[in-house]
Amino acid sequence: MPSIPLTSDEKTKVLSTLGLRSTDDLFSSIPPRIREKADIGFESDHGMSEHELRTFFARLASRNTLHQDHFVGGGIYDNTIPAIVGQLALRGEFLTCYTPYQPEISQGTLTAIFEFQTMISRLTAMPVANASMYDGATATAEAVTMALRLTEKRDILMSEALPPDYTKVTNTFLKGHARDPLFIKTTTEGTTDLEHLKQMLQTHDPAAIVIGYPNYFGVIEDLAMIRKLTNALLIVTVPDPSALGLFEAPGTLGADIVCGEAQQFGTPMTFGGPHVGFFATRKENLRQMPGRVAGETVDSRGNRAYTLTLSTREQHIRREKATSNICTNQGLIALRTVIYLSFLGKQGLVELSEINHSLFEYLETALERRNIAKRFTGQHYREGVFEVPDLPARFKRACAAGVIPGIMLGPKFGKGFANSLLIAVNPKHDKTAIDRLVGALA
Repeated sequence: MPSIPLTSDEKTKVLSTLGLRSTDDLFSSIPPRIREKADIGFESDHGMSEHELRTFFARLASRNTLHQDHFVGGGIYDNTIPAIVGQLALRGEFLTCYTPYQPEISQGTLTAIFEFQTMISRLTAMPVANASMYDGATATAEAVTMALRLTEKRDILMSEALPPDYTKVTNTFLKGHARDPLFIKTTTEGTTDLEHLKQMLQTHDPAAIVIGYPNYFGVIEDLAMIRKLTNALLIVTVPDPSALGLFEAPGTLGADIVCGEAQQFGTPMTFGGPHVGFFATRKENLRQMPGRVAGETVDSRGNRAYTLTLSTREQHIRREKATSNICTNQGLIALRTVIYLSFLGKQGLVELSEINHSLFEYLETALERRNIAKRFTGQHYREGVFEVPDLPARFKRACAAGVIPGIMLGPKFGKGFANSLLIAVNPKHDKTAIDRLVGALA
């Protein structure tokens, strides 16, 4: 097994340094009744052969409860992934997610990065894109700090309907700039309140306005109208870019920066990561874009070749001139995205979007028949917030029936959302699976 266990002396030294009496103290924050139920009965001092260890873990895994039907979204989505994605991504020459410092021996990796940039640029309708973002949340934060550099202004206006983790990560980034974002309220349609935005623009001259598309509630924002209201930089964050197969690209609606999460395209949910973010902007902003950009050139023999055209990060440039401290390019996940989108094609992307949208319409109709209505009236794509009476009890009952019905929003947004459930559909679902969900909730 690829691990080196601690000796008894080393374990004692570690516990002493941490001020703990035993290994069990590391898990003292977990309630005792849960710890007792989860006791795996593993004696750390008892050695096992590889076969014994595999048998032991297989027995533990058999105790897990598997939920075949789940309707979880909120920024990370399940999807069908063709076998070709995993097979090609596992080729030996691609098994790196680090920086191609030597382009002459990194042509395969650089080609994949270049293609990723090209696909993101076409998808978002933006002139330039990079290939260096960790995930959607940090990509959004990087877009905000880029806006501060470009404008030298202080205020950032963010929609309350952004994914909460995007908001929290961005707020953490802004602490380093000694400022906090200002939030725009949400309407009953589930969209950014344009009247409130107008009022804020009368007293603030923001560096940027940050809008989700679709937003966290699954609603499509009116980007064109927001663009008309202000000359501030418009940052559009896209947590689910599959929507762009059905709805107009942010670049054509006036966005200055488009960023988001590409996990939807060929990467499993993997318990929340690793995933890959994307970032695109207008050409005049290129030198302030974080990360790196791969470009196409010709070599000494006149053959097409690829190289890192721009790398304005701390590993490549003096700290005071760096635009970001990103230190990996998530290249392997970006490669999965390239393979998936190449396999899917333009028409395939449109069909994927239409499937997601039609499944949601079926879900909406089925829930309404059981007197479970949408909370917001705006245009939805593949997920939405539904008001479920006595939600905690029904949620628990659904899980017991083998269905994870979505995300309860009360813990994220407070008492006003106590019975609000965010439900997302995906291409793995069919009408039978949705009927099971509706039955479990009703």
